[in-house]
Amino acid sequence: MRAVSTGSLAIYETATAAWRALSFHGLDGPVFDFTKVKDRVYAVGAFTSTADNATHIALGEQPINLNACTLTGGNSAETEGFNDPQNIICTSGADSTGNTWLMRDKLPGYYRIDFPFRTTPSLLRLMNTAYEGRGTKAIRVEAAQNNQVLAMSYLDPELRTEMFCGQSCPLPQDYNWHEFRFVDNDETLANITGVIINIVDWYGMGGGFNKVHAIDDYNSSPCSAQTIRPSSQVTGNWQQTTAASYKGAYLTLSVNRNDITSAAAQSATVTMVPFVPESGFYKLYMSIPGCQNTNTCISRTSAKVTWLMNGKNSIVTTIKQHNLVDDEVEVLSGYVPASSQNFSSAIYVQLASDGTVDPQAATVEVVVDSFRLERITS
Repeated sequence: MRAVSTGSLAIYETATAAWRALSFHGLDGPVFDFTKVKDRVYAVGAFTSTADNATHIALGEQPINLNACTLTGGNSAETEGFNDPQNIICTSGADSTGNTWLMRDKLPGYYRIDFPFRTTPSLLRLMNTAYEGRGTKAIRVEAAQNNQVLAMSYLDPELRTEMFCGQSCPLPQDYNWHEFRFVDNDETLANITGVIINIVDWYGMGGGFNKVHAIDDYNSSPCSAQTIRPSSQVTGNWQQTTAASYKGAYLTLSVNRNDITSAAAQSATVTMVPFVPESGFYKLYMSIPGCQNTNTCISRTSAKVTWLMNGKNSIVTTIKQHNLVDDEVEVLSGYVPASSQNFSSAIYVQLASDGTVDPQAATVEVVVDSFRLERITS
């Protein structure tokens, strides 16, 4: 159940018999109980920080690398220095030329972010512009692949209450970060290829932004202060594959069917090291591009997936890759410690030596796109 207020805290004054707000905006999640230890009162609940213009990354979430995204400005200003949508990512600059993106005068527009991979967005952070009295007054966020309006929530700074919006989400004209959380169900938010931030109302002569920051539960950003980053390494003859019907690129290993058990084929490995922000039990999902994308269904076989969950334990499974259309399958599940400077979980993908092979296939192939870790709540 969603809490009515993300502030979740208030003080009851017995002298006035009334509730009053705290000096800060409360917490970023619901409070379930309180306990007193000596002269201190502790709150217990599903929160990770205070809600004061938070710039932290909640556990289980990571910033998206916007440098790797395709950024498009709809109705960008004609003024040099303010018309590049790249201006507002990875910047700490003031609201000025080269650090701000503006729209044309008195026209609606949009800021579009196309991700390099499918993802599940969780949070959008925006900092408004106030350049020459301009600014964005209201936004509507849509999924790029189908223009579906996405439901958002935000913390009302005056009421200190979580509010919901869709067609028109308000954005104050100041230089604070303003957060909009994606609140649609998992089915709607899964495998989003990008988001369109439509500017439907503005201050002054037109809208724009000074900074933008997007967060999901998958990738890491070079703009982040995060010291431990996900990484990948490829050994062997893996080739990058692109298909017009598939979002992004993936890796393909093709081997002569008579060489499946050869040393070269069995040593070819894709190693992925995710960033796990919090220890816990996780499900591991593998994204498998459909074989119809490249008309190679006759060649598809199985992949061997090894998950090194901690320094002592690893589990191995075989995943069939004969799916005609794009699919995401649960691979394994287990306890994974948080990533640290000393250890990070790792996933290894190789050609399975005992996979099913079509009798008519001269070559066999396996593919690797991405993996997703999903925290199992308790």
